[in-house]
Amino acid sequence: MNADYTPAQWPTGFVRDMLGRVVASFTARGDAPAMRLHTTDTEISYDIGTARPAPIIRGPQTSLLAWLMGRAQGTDLVVNGASELPTPPFLY
Repeated sequence: MNADYTPAQWPTGFVRDMLGRVVASFTARGDAPAMRLHTTDTEISYDIGTARPAPIIRGPQTSLLAWLMGRAQGTDLVVNGASELPTPPFLY
């Protein structure tokens, strides 16, 4: 898996589609923390969970997807409404 292919190289269409799928997967689960995601490069927002207030996490869609999938630490994401990024559950 270490083929030097990073999330920054993921195609835009893949990122857009996969981010929607990952959000839907987490929303359907009971163990995902509530959060609001705002993509800074496409201005699309996603909600995971219904608990409010939920932290708002902002960043490029590729960075959000990589973080949710456990492929990045989320160091380039900005969180409001919490002292740190929530910990997403293991995806699969």
